[in-house]
Amino acid sequence: MNPRTLARLAGVLAALLAAAALGRLLTRPGREPGLGPADLASRVSRLEFSKGSDAWTFGRVGGRWRAETPVDYPADSGALDGLLVKLAATSLSETLSEDPARREVFGLEDAAAARWRAFGPAKEGLLDLRAGKDGPNHPSAFVLLGASPAVTEARGVSAFELTRPGAAWLDLSLGSATPSSVARLSVKHSKGGFALDRKNGVWPGSSRSAVEAAGGLKADRAVLAASAPARKEVGLDAPDMTVELFPAEKGAAPTTLRFGKIDSSGLRWAERAGETRLYFLVSDWMLAPLRKSPKDFK
Repeated sequence: MNPRTLARLAGVLAALLAAAALGRLLTRPGREPGLGPADLASRVSRLEFSKGSDAWTFGRVGGRWRAETPVDYPADSGALDGLLVKLAATSLSETLSEDPARREVFGLEDAAAARWRAFGPAKEGLLDLRAGKDGPNHPSAFVLLGASPAVTEARGVSAFELTRPGAAWLDLSLGSATPSSVARLSVKHSKGGFALDRKNGVWPGSSRSAVEAAGGLKADRAVLAASAPARKEVGLDAPDMTVELFPAEKGAAPTTLRFGKIDSSGLRWAERAGETRLYFLVSDWMLAPLRKSPKDFK
């Protein structure tokens, strides 16, 4: 065997040994449980999220989460509590790298990484986490903790969860009503519309299904109005559909929802009357049960 062939074989062998070593490192048991204290979910009263220019703060009052900045709006409490439970149960791999020059490999360079900071009631820091790309042991993500230069793989929570936009953690419910809490439903759309009233506490015929559809409307995404196209451009000045839910409670204001044009992703722009800081994007199929006329309820 000539020297050149031997050199090539030696190079292949070295690459295989390096790959095997990395595989053992990534799949060996975690060095320690959790990214925070075991009772993290119950102790956190404030969360800060940032990724590039996308920065949000969330506060918990009375057991419910609410966005505080850049808008004051209800958050998805179940999702945020669920994330904290996962973080407390997550295990960490051995250190994969401490070289700042290699952070881009893990998606942990400053421009790409998402950062979560968690604080207790006395503003004590409970967690400082930077998250990058998915790790090999799904669900997992490459992370940095606090000021440590050590990159590890956090197992038990996905990079998708840790790096999605701050607005994804908002409560995306639009109708937020049940048939028992609604006295009247009014729908106007491009081909007509209808109005339904609850009579003696009962929704007649098939009208109940329409009220359930309207009360259960939920957005796919929320978008800050400041970063969205102009209201006229997305068709909200001349909506394709307007839905009004009138509460059974006397004196309570109705919920008015307007739906505009369909965007390039196939979702329809929407807004809640009185909410000027956020627009929403909704799957058009959710509106199908409301594209009816009065004869459909006879």
